[in-house]
Amino acid sequence: MPAQIIIRGLERLQGRFAALGSKFPKFMNDSTKAAVLFVHSKIPPYPPPPPESTYIRRASGGLGATITTFMGSEPDALSRVEGSLGGKVSGIVGTKLSYAPWVIDRERQTSGHKKTGWYTLQDVIEGLRSQIIEVYNKALNVFISREF
Repeated sequence: MPAQIIIRGLERLQGRFAALGSKFPKFMNDSTKAAVLFVHSKIPPYPPPPPESTYIRRASGGLGATITTFMGSEPDALSRVEGSLGGKVSGIVGTKLSYAPWVIDRERQTSGHKKTGWYTLQDVIEGLRSQIIEVYNKALNVFISREF
């Protein structure tokens, strides 16, 4: 003898899932922006200058300001969120300053900057990987609880 199961309200659930498709790109942009801002908040301060240094740093923190500012807010800022065809969203953290690679890039950092304690942007981001994932997890939980 066959059994029959009747599910009521399936059309409503299907409608909610269909609506998610149109809201998901904004969710991805917003959560990626939150992740980029989180990384901005964790950029280390400048290390102290070497005792023998006569170089005077800009009071504005030129390098740090361009990393922790979204494009358009600072001339050399590079950080932004971009979408592309196919629904891919990228969060970019960086700077267009010409000298930045010799200070904060893992491959091109000079030995002098390494020796005096300068971070690399890649190391900062990789060290934050689990916390960045948590930013997305929290945003996804809020998104789902709001929609259902």
